[in-house]
This record gives sequence, C-alpha cells and structure tokens, in this order.
Amino acid sequence: MSEVDEESKQISYTVVRDENGNVKLDCPAIGKQFAAEEISAQVLRKLVHDASKFLNDKVTKAVVIVPAYFNDSPKNSNKRCSSASPC
Repeated sequence: MSEVDEESKQISYTVVRDENGNVKLDCPAIGKQFAAEEISAQVLRKLVHDASKFLNDKVTKAVVIVPAYFNDSPKNSNKRCSSASPC
C-alpha cells in the first residue's frame, strides 16, 4: 500500500487492506469496503443511467477508454462489471 500512502492523507475515507491483501476503500457509514473495481463499476452504471435519461432511450453500448497505465487486472475487472453482470 506504500504507493498510495501520500494520497491517502488527502482523502476523507480510509484506505485499508482486506484479508487477501487487496486495497479497499472503507465506508463506515454503510459498514462496507469497496474495491477500486467496484467503484469503477458504480461510476459506469451511473453514467449509463444518466446517458439513458438524457437521451430518453436505453443505452446498451458505449465505448470506454481505459488509461494506458492500467494493467490487465483492472481492465479485465471493469469489463466484467456491468449492469447485466454486476461485481
């Protein structure tokens, strides 16, 4: 977690490790921890909802550009998270 030590001082939530050593965001208000992939999936769902509402039509396909610094693990996790197959 050393790669996020400096940034974690600037945020209002807590960054923790789960039992498998994965980085999670702790949300004590609802008593749950979220992986980065779960947060990404929630953001994508909200974007789809907002686009559908704006267009007054169901959005079923979209192009999402993934930053080059993502390795295969985050890319694949985001591909798996969708409204049809939530995380």
